[in-house]
Amino acid sequence: MGWQDTLKELVDKAKPYVDQAQQKAKPYLEQASEKAAPYVEQAREKAGPLVEKAAAKVDEATKGKYSEQIGSVKEKVGDALKKDETPASPTATAQPTTPAPPSPTPTAAPESSTETEPKPGTGATTPTPGPTPEGGTTPAG
Repeated sequence: MGWQDTLKELVDKAKPYVDQAQQKAKPYLEQASEKAAPYVEQAREKAGPLVEKAAAKVDEATKGKYSEQIGSVKEKVGDALKKDETPASPTATAQPTTPAPPSPTPTAAPESSTETEPKPGTGATTPTPGPTPEGGTTPAG
């Protein structure tokens, strides 16, 4: 039995539990949706003028170079804000799906950015400061 068969078997076993969880969550999701509706409307009303201001500022900052693209984005955002449709209930549309199989070839882990150099007089190595993934630097040992 391959790993794909094992995965399918596990997904099949989990399906009843997913269905049960969806049924239990449905009343809470509906209640949350009802309570959120007024806030969604308020956000729509406030966002419209802000989109206009942001588009004007960006157009001014780019000296009109991207006016067409800015206008297009502004129009699309405006259309999205005007939609009076409420999204369908997540429980009504969410169906468990079989996850995509992982890549058959492993990918290499990124190399460490911290190098080591001998500690003076001991022969031991200590990490040297270097960039971190967040863009900062590692503290000196």
